[in-house]
Amino acid sequence: MPDPRIHQASKLLAEARRINDDEHKTADDARRAHQLVRDANALRRAVELDAEIKSGEDWLSQPDYKHDMVGAGLGGSLGVPGGGFDRETKSQGFGGGGEFAPADQALATKQFFEWIK
Repeated sequence: MPDPRIHQASKLLAEARRINDDEHKTADDARRAHQLVRDANALRRAVELDAEIKSGEDWLSQPDYKHDMVGAGLGGSLGVPGGGFDRETKSQGFGGGGEFAPADQALATKQFFEWIK
C-alpha cells in the first residue's frame, strides 16, 4: 500500500500547479503556491527518510559479511570461473582443468589460511 503522504503531496502539487497556471493570480496566490510546494517537498523528504531508515535497518539485519569457503581471489565458489561444477571437463577445479596448478595451489592455500585467521 503506497504511503498516504505521497498522495497528499500529489494533491498539494496539483493545487500549486493550478494556482501557478492561473493568469489572474495575485501575490497572495503565488505565496500560497510556494507554500504548497514547500509542504509537498517536506512530505517527500519524510517519505525518503523513512525509506533510508528501512534500508539501514535491513542492512543491519544482514550478517556482517558473506564469504565463500574457498579463496576469494580464485573466481567462483569452487575455483571454477562462475563457480560450481564445470560441465565440459566434469571437474571441480580452478580454470576447469581438474587440478590446481602448483602456483595456484599455493595461492589458494595461503588465502584459505588467511581467511581462517
